[in-house]
Amino acid sequence: MPGVGRGAFFGVVCALAVAVATPAHAQGPVGGISTPNLEHVSLVPLDGRANGGKLVGKYLYVTTGKTLEILDVSEPLTPVRVGKLDFELLDGGYLATGYQEDVDSDGRFLIRSDGGTMSVVDVRDPAKPAVMGTLDGVDNHTMSCILGCTWVYGSEGDIADVRDPTKPVEAGSWSDALGVSSSHDVTEVSPGIVLTATEPMFLLDARKDPRKPVVLAEIPAVGFVHGAAWPDQMNDDIALAGGEAIGPSPACADDPSSTFQTWDTRNWQQTKTFKLIDEYKLRPLDDGATASVWCTHWFDHHPSFRTGGLVTISWYEQGVRLLSVARDGKISQTGYYLPHGGSVWDQKWITDRILYTFDHHRGIDILRYTGEIPAPAPRPGGSPAPAPGSPGTPGAQPQPAGPPAPAAPARARFGDLATMTSAKRCVTAKTLSVRARRRAGDPVAEIVVRVAGKFAKRVRGAAVAKPVRLAKLPRKRFTLRVDIVTKSGQNATTKRAFTPCGPSRSASKR
Repeated sequence: MPGVGRGAFFGVVCALAVAVATPAHAQGPVGGISTPNLEHVSLVPLDGRANGGKLVGKYLYVTTGKTLEILDVSEPLTPVRVGKLDFELLDGGYLATGYQEDVDSDGRFLIRSDGGTMSVVDVRDPAKPAVMGTLDGVDNHTMSCILGCTWVYGSEGDIADVRDPTKPVEAGSWSDALGVSSSHDVTEVSPGIVLTATEPMFLLDARKDPRKPVVLAEIPAVGFVHGAAWPDQMNDDIALAGGEAIGPSPACADDPSSTFQTWDTRNWQQTKTFKLIDEYKLRPLDDGATASVWCTHWFDHHPSFRTGGLVTISWYEQGVRLLSVARDGKISQTGYYLPHGGSVWDQKWITDRILYTFDHHRGIDILRYTGEIPAPAPRPGGSPAPAPGSPGTPGAQPQPAGPPAPAAPARARFGDLATMTSAKRCVTAKTLSVRARRRAGDPVAEIVVRVAGKFAKRVRGAAVAKPVRLAKLPRKRFTLRVDIVTKSGQNATTKRAFTPCGPSRSASKR
């Protein structure tokens, strides 16, 4: 939510919150309404209202306003709570909002701000998180780590020196000289370079002196800017930004701040700015778009995003919206999930198929994406984009002290997970089959079969141990697509063209 004018803001919404908010410990009914490409898997209750989370390695740090909860998501369909830290409820607006959104961490330290104080939380032992240092008078709506979490930039401009995390020091303001009309967030898009969610937006270089960042570019804003990102360490041709608005107009369609945008970053070093490409708004006639109290919130781009791809964006009671960004930056909605009795504030891609939503009333909803994953555009020179979390990428931070966490398993090949009938000969419904391989530790959990681009069959659980067959096949040559998902969320896909056996050939086999 907007970080400016929060005192007045709370006065407006607290009465509403008391009237409509469920108790902080309550959880909503399981499930919701969704398009076929987003499937609800399970609901994870939390102690408080889920505001958002930060994924570092295999750990997800979730803030609820009253607690910090640390989840081990190495098996993303069955996360395990490994640590918890309770906070004193100092904020009178907790019923309406709760803190802290967009929490930041490098896997060693976590930054939290509330009640007039910034706290540095030691999370090196995920089972025993503890406050190790505080800084009074620094309380920004969001707090972002830069330069390996040795410095912190606050959404309202505060700078904190945390090179000694036990004794953080106030170190000035990054926004005083910029003349911004609103400010909500800062994102480190490359080590020491930050993109501000302000009006206007700025690209700042803090590498030489974090106390006095240098302006590299100024970008005109489209309404209030809630969050901004520049994927692939500023190598992407497209930057992303989103706003936030208050209703009650249907879906906030008439508010210029209720929008998600794509920006052309090419030639920014010469022009010192970005160029707006496209905007997405939820219209009153769109699926699920009813009258809203709040509209547009945090977004997250898919791990494979490269000059286009998938993006999810939270839309409060309108759930989470699945967007597709084409390589030219044009945006279209391709799916949605509307939780029963929910209000989605944030979401995170845990793997390329598993998505967590952070719901203020329900907790964490685990969703599985079953649709197409657009192929990322090649990087200049043909080199592949770095894997999320690899050294040098945003979010790749120093590991906690102690034994290193086990590396995430590599994406499996289809042949590692299953076998399928050869396409060298014609096939019948009796001879064509898919069979999951027996795997210790991470067995196959689901097999989805599509024929000629259309859904044909899905098997789960114990049924995957048996050959998967189709009742009938097309009469002409067809393409079979098979998607495999393991218990931990690993996945693999293959396509194979088959020729059905004709009557004479089929008869000769009988």
